[in-house]
Amino acid sequence: MRFDHAIAEFLSYLEYEKGSAELTLVSHESDFKQFTGFLEQQGSPPKIQDVTTAMVRRYVVAMSEKGYARTTIGRRVASLRSLFKYLHQCEYLTHNPVASVATPKAKEKLPVYLSTEQCRRLLEATEENHYFLLAFRDKAVLGTLIYTGIRRSELLDLKLRDLDFESEVLTVRNGKGGKRRSIPMCRQLVELLKDWLELRPECNHDAVFTTRTGEALGRHGLYEAFRRARERAGISRKEITLHTLRHSFASNLLQSGANLVALQRLLGHSSLSSTSLYLHVEMDGLRKAVDRHPLA
Repeated sequence: MRFDHAIAEFLSYLEYEKGSAELTLVSHESDFKQFTGFLEQQGSPPKIQDVTTAMVRRYVVAMSEKGYARTTIGRRVASLRSLFKYLHQCEYLTHNPVASVATPKAKEKLPVYLSTEQCRRLLEATEENHYFLLAFRDKAVLGTLIYTGIRRSELLDLKLRDLDFESEVLTVRNGKGGKRRSIPMCRQLVELLKDWLELRPECNHDAVFTTRTGEALGRHGLYEAFRRARERAGISRKEITLHTLRHSFASNLLQSGANLVALQRLLGHSSLSSTSLYLHVEMDGLRKAVDRHPLA
């Protein structure tokens, strides 16, 4: 079976049966392209039956020698492992050549997050946009990320029917892994969304967020909205990205007293171990709590 045919079938499976997000599909496709490029450089025919465990291990070594981050190497190998697991289950292969391949252990990296004051500055910075429609939209966009912690892909997939203002609940219908979850909206977010929807251009789709001309907001437009606000708010740290707002939601909520299980449900994590990463961020708060011990 040709490699490109196998990849196309697997990506279709992820999209239509597993409900994977567009960013996930793009990431997998890029990872597969890197691997097939490596095979071609090695003179190996890009056929799935010809891939061996030794080839994949040489690929890992080659990425390490080129200085790729451990997380990048791990992600690329994980993509290949998923692809070949699928092909094995579909009986295109007699075994999964990637199953036994080990990857360098990634260094634990604590999530970077914005303080509540920085989040407030970011929202206020959107008001400086001289296009009043974009000012209202950008504030609603960033407010949704800050007040709910949803992923970028989940925000871009939001539809009008997903906003229940009567119950003040936002519904993510197709989260990571195709999972659905409901998130309570605070009063500030409800007001931001209502203000935006009063100005939202008339269009022939039901995406919540749009461009000035009425097209559904895309990844580039979302990034530009964040970039403008970040620069105007004077937040210049390079590691601050759109995903930082999700970390900020989780970290600030945990510091305010939310329990880990509630946070897991809000973030849509399938495992509590993913959410427990934010406990490390809490160390300063925990130290202050210990210092207030009556016998300290």
